[in-house]
Amino acid sequence: MASDFDVKKDNQQQWYWLFNGKNGETIARSSEGYHNRQDCLHSIRIVKDMAAAAPVWDLSTPGEPKRVSNTDVK
Repeated sequence: MASDFDVKKDNQQQWYWLFNGKNGETIARSSEGYHNRQDCLHSIRIVKDMAAAAPVWDLSTPGEPKRVSNTDVK
């Protein structure tokens, strides 16, 4: 099974998305609800377009954030 996005409506009739891993477990959820389905789909497009190039920062210790090497995230 491949990773995928699910688009759903919540109890308040707002659209949201879930990103599921290959094992079917939810990895992420949209941070907000959307009145329009198209806005929800646009949010998915933004995540897909930007995620691969986004740096990862380690904020686990006080002081300056440390950038995590791309080789550590593969």
